[in-house]
Amino acid sequence: MHEFNQSLKYDKRMYAADVKGSIAFSKALLKTGILNEKEQQEIERGLKLVEREWAENKVNPDPFVQVSAIVQER
Repeated sequence: MHEFNQSLKYDKRMYAADVKGSIAFSKALLKTGILNEKEQQEIERGLKLVEREWAENKVNPDPFVQVSAIVQER
């Protein structure tokens, strides 16, 4: 687990592109009918919140906590 979370230094550099790609994927899921509009909007809202937190250096996770768990909290 610790080795996996060593990716945080890369996550900090790539968060904007990762969020942009995740939003685009949620829109693709909307188009295919896998997500409804409300679900897609909620996902996008959460992703933008996470993006803002990264930009403002508010993400300072415990190195032993999975990044995915941090995102799911939002």
